[in-house]
Amino acid sequence: ANIAECVNPLFDYMNNYLLPAGKRAAKGLYGTKGMVVHHLSDVYGFARAADGPWGLWPMGGAWLAYHMWEHYLYSTDKDFLREVAYEYIKECVRFAEENLFEGRDGHLHTGPSMSPENPFYVEENGKKKKIYITVSPTMDVQIVGGLFDLYRECEKLLSIDPPYAKLIKEKRARLLPMRVGRHGQLMEWRCDYEEAEPGHRHVSHAFGLYPGAQITRQTPELLDALTVTFRRRLSSGGGHTGWSRAWLINLFARLRDGEAAHENIRALFTNSTLDNLLDTHPPFQIDGNFGGAAGIGEMLLQSHEGLLSLLPALPECLQDGSFTGLRARGGLTVDAEWKSGRITALTVTSKRPTKVKIELPEEDVFEAQINGKTVIK
Repeated sequence: ANIAECVNPLFDYMNNYLLPAGKRAAKGLYGTKGMVVHHLSDVYGFARAADGPWGLWPMGGAWLAYHMWEHYLYSTDKDFLREVAYEYIKECVRFAEENLFEGRDGHLHTGPSMSPENPFYVEENGKKKKIYITVSPTMDVQIVGGLFDLYRECEKLLSIDPPYAKLIKEKRARLLPMRVGRHGQLMEWRCDYEEAEPGHRHVSHAFGLYPGAQITRQTPELLDALTVTFRRRLSSGGGHTGWSRAWLINLFARLRDGEAAHENIRALFTNSTLDNLLDTHPPFQIDGNFGGAAGIGEMLLQSHEGLLSLLPALPECLQDGSFTGLRARGGLTVDAEWKSGRITALTVTSKRPTKVKIELPEEDVFEAQINGKTVIK
């Protein structure tokens, strides 16, 4: 949304509060190096496990590392990457790496953990028992795998600790792969367990689609599996809170399903927005507001696949329109107008000369040289 300066307080909080507290938690709770933040924190940088079985989930700090990496991708600011982001990212990597353990299947696993905050059933003495705690839930594998990938990219750019980057590459290859279950869905856990709450508000194992970028058009089998996952979750009542509805807007935008994304925008405003426009998940959560805005941006412009993709998830009701000043990865700013779903005007601005691949609706991908403010169409 071109308001990158708004994230500075978050990075200050991460480096000055969460990082030292997370190091103490890693050493005190796990006996390892690195930093860990579980599923909640506060203004004092609380990092330990709390608040029920879901509080054991140890990936909160690692998820936040993605915000720093994404900030670099949008800004291309190496000084930021080196001076602000690198230490935090590496300490998250160190904790994840040191806490992996080899399973009987030969893969490296995370845990104890869970798939926030969805339980599954196991049979015990002929009766179903609801279980939260497991090892290597799909969300963990996606977060750790993506974290290892982005850390290696940091090392390619900064070359601060190449030997450690080599070790991380080796361990990345041994993580559990994402798999498709018996219903054609993306498996949420390492085993194809029965969901105890089929309509659960979370879709945690969709992290690899959004905000991550491990599931793309280059992995069609996984995209199809997530489509089944969303259909099953929504048919059982999922998406009933504001933030969870906002996440669905982004997920369907990544699936390039404009009608479903728009349907969830309407549901967000109709069912999960107060008269003062704040998101409701009693009493209030900001996630729905921020997530809804992010989802609209994803419907109009995407850049996570290594190219600029214009209007990737445009619904029928928005066939004519325009936007100005949206940001894209690579330090780009984009303005566009469209008529009947086709781009009629496009301007891309970059602070440095660069080549960009561009994908327009119903047109072939082409490459453009950007020098400052460049009119493409």
